[in-house]
Order: sequence, then structure tokens, then C-alpha cells
Amino acid sequence: MKRFLLLLVVLLWTHTATAQRTIPLNIEQLVRDAGTIIDGTVTGTRTGKDPESGLLVTWVTMNVNESFHGAVNGTITFKQYGGEADGLANYPKHLPRYAQGERSILFLTAPSSIGMQSPVGMQQGKFMIVQEGTAKTVVRNLTKNPSLFTGLTVGKSLAKRAPASLEEDGTMDVEEFTSLVRSYVQLIKR
Repeated sequence: MKRFLLLLVVLLWTHTATAQRTIPLNIEQLVRDAGTIIDGTVTGTRTGKDPESGLLVTWVTMNVNESFHGAVNGTITFKQYGGEADGLANYPKHLPRYAQGERSILFLTAPSSIGMQSPVGMQQGKFMIVQEGTAKTVVRNLTKNPSLFTGLTVGKSLAKRAPASLEEDGTMDVEEFTSLVRSYVQLIKR
């Protein structure tokens, strides 16, 4: 019975994950669906078999540079599906990976019943912060943010200034982006 329930949880999570992957999300949806929103720097990752579920997972530890919602400043460790142990490896292709020293803004789901978290909308909820050239710092995700400011229902006046700074390659100035995130968190998560 326990194995059946675990299998059911994994299947439901996979179904939800697939739906998240195929539906483009805007900034409102990312904020609304996130249990935790942070700007953080990866200090370590480790993979293995989760003692609670028996699934292959990756534990990601980050220093929190700024907590926009749901986390305290300091460090955070979350557990994401996908990892390796005992000669087995499973990394779902639409879930992001993490590297030591990498800085990003994450819109993380609330922990599932077995403690799993991942970025909302899979790769859509992880915005890497990168230095372009000598002075420009930008955010980008692997989907190039195609619908970040489409179909908005709240904060339309906020978003009017954003598309102008959203570059063709999906990058956006980090200061403008974090300002928008703070504003949307205030509007949606009050």
C-alpha cells in the first residue's frame, strides 16, 4: 500500500510537472504559484536516494542574498526530483540543474507531501543572474522568457515599463527585474 501511494504521488507530480513545462507562465503566475522566491547563490549540491521516498533527488543549498517571499535570509536547502545513486541516474530534462557559485532568482513551489520543491514552471522559474560585458548584469532563464509579461491581470502599469527592457534574447536588467518581483510579491502575496 505504501509503495502504491508513493507511486501515485510520483505520477501526479510528473503529470503536474509536464503541465507546468508545456504552459508558458507570466510573472504573475510565477509569483502566485511560488511558495518561496529568493535571490540566492549555490553553495553546494549533492545527489542521492531520498531516505523518505526512495527516489533519486538533488539537494541544493544556497546562500540567500534576498528573500522576496517565504524564506529567511541565511541559507536554504531544497530537495528536487532527479539525481543519482547506486549506479543509477535520472535527471528530468525540463528541470533545471545547479552549479556551485551560480547565482539565480528562484520561484520555488511549496514543498510537496514528500518534501520535493522545484522552480515553478520548471525552467521558467529559474532566472540565472549573469554578467554581460563589464558593466551589465542581467537575468535570463532557459526558455528566454517568451510570455513573462503577456496576459497580465494585476499590476499592468508595472509591466508596461518591463517589456522595453526585455531584450530579444530574453535577458533583462537584474535591477529592473528584482524591482518588478518585489512589486508583484507586494500585489499578489499580501
